[in-house]
Amino acid sequence: MASKMRKTWVTTIMLIGLLLIVSACSKPSTPTKAYEAIPAQGSNEVWVKNREFRPDTITVPAGTKVTWINKSGEDMHTVKSDDGLFAAILLEGRYFSFTFTERGTFSYYCDTWPEMGGKVIVE
Repeated sequence: MASKMRKTWVTTIMLIGLLLIVSACSKPSTPTKAYEAIPAQGSNEVWVKNREFRPDTITVPAGTKVTWINKSGEDMHTVKSDDGLFAAILLEGRYFSFTFTERGTFSYYCDTWPEMGGKVIVE
């Protein structure tokens, strides 16, 4: 009787251990995130999407505010001008705006993905 009881306990403990191992190794299910439709891009907006600035070149008159919006689905990007005129961190869904008051060509890039770059041409 004691031997049968011991086998039952050993079997039970082994099953519990197996269940704990399986549950620890299994990937938790993540609900699918529902996204709303992306609105049309504004004329003075630059979107961060697929590790690109879109458009990568924008031409505006002096006095125009340009807005960069992170729509990449990635956590973070940056927008930094080559000449130090502006710099911002863009978390997913966030934006940064800068008003260009002087004429010229202003190049910028992303610290996170240095191959990302663009320019604003101010006429």
